[in-house]
Amino acid sequence: MRKQGLSTYWKCQLFGWGAASLYWAFKGLTGEGFMLSLAVCFFITDMLCYIGITHIYRAIARHAGWNQLGAQQLLWRLIPAVIIMGVVFMVVTIAKLYLLKYWLVPSFHPPFREYAAMAAEPTFIAGVRLMAIWLLAYHLYHYSQREIRIATEKAKLELITSEMQLQQLTGQLQPHFLFNSLNLVKSMVRNEPEQARRAIDLLASLLRSSLYEKDMALIPFSEEMEIVGDYLELQQLRWGEILRITHHLAADTEEIKIPRWSIQTLVENAVKHGIMQQQDGGVIRIHAARQEPFLMVTVTNTGAWKPATGTGIGLQNLRDRLALHYHGDAALEIHTDELNVSATIKIPLHAKI
Repeated sequence: MRKQGLSTYWKCQLFGWGAASLYWAFKGLTGEGFMLSLAVCFFITDMLCYIGITHIYRAIARHAGWNQLGAQQLLWRLIPAVIIMGVVFMVVTIAKLYLLKYWLVPSFHPPFREYAAMAAEPTFIAGVRLMAIWLLAYHLYHYSQREIRIATEKAKLELITSEMQLQQLTGQLQPHFLFNSLNLVKSMVRNEPEQARRAIDLLASLLRSSLYEKDMALIPFSEEMEIVGDYLELQQLRWGEILRITHHLAADTEEIKIPRWSIQTLVENAVKHGIMQQQDGGVIRIHAARQEPFLMVTVTNTGAWKPATGTGIGLQNLRDRLALHYHGDAALEIHTDELNVSATIKIPLHAKI
């Protein structure tokens, strides 16, 4: 069984009061009438008495739940606590000093009442100062630990919430994409059986990616392009030569992690709302390159931009996923001219996800 060492509390108690006791012993060493036996007794009794006083306070504070109080509530308890502990410190210290000196110093025999009256004020002030320092250190430590714990729990909750939102968004996107693909295959089964068989193979590959790898929220860019390739081949089986595809993908982009189905969403949107709306079809161009500090991926299609038909589930879903993954550092931008529509994703290369 693994042995547990001293807790942080006891380490601080021993170190703090040990350092203070050694300081007082050193002051005695540099003064007049130093006695080693008296110094050792002072050191031992200082450690026992003052650790005892503060430990009793700790037990009371923990039982009363003071470590869970707000600053203002705690302050009204600390003020009387400091005064009471200062009084206890004064009584214990005067009694301890008097008895040890009385027993160990032959020439020390003043009346206790006179000795106590002379030492009371400076000892009380010293006690209040020391106890105030101890109480502040003790409660500041617990306050900082509580804030760290709250911040950690909040971060965990935000992470869990984000993961749940991402799962919901992915679950929303998958049926949308798959139903469209199934409808496409259905349209080819009767008149184009050979192409339908190839389409089923491609759809099986897409289903495998959807169902068996759905827990991978981020994938290498090269794997995303494999999904895009399957999807575009599936579309070309239906639309033939009216759907033309070109791409320029920089080699140093292959291993960059991006959200699954992010480029596929842009390509699907380009096919559905761009190429399919053109009588003579058109071209889809995919361009990817590093432009520090981003990976820039642009999907351009022939056609006109129609916000009413282009802001449905796909693009909004993608915007939401980018926001959740990259905390506002990623972007989806759409540009248009007379002949083409371009959608560009900016992925931070050095994002903390």
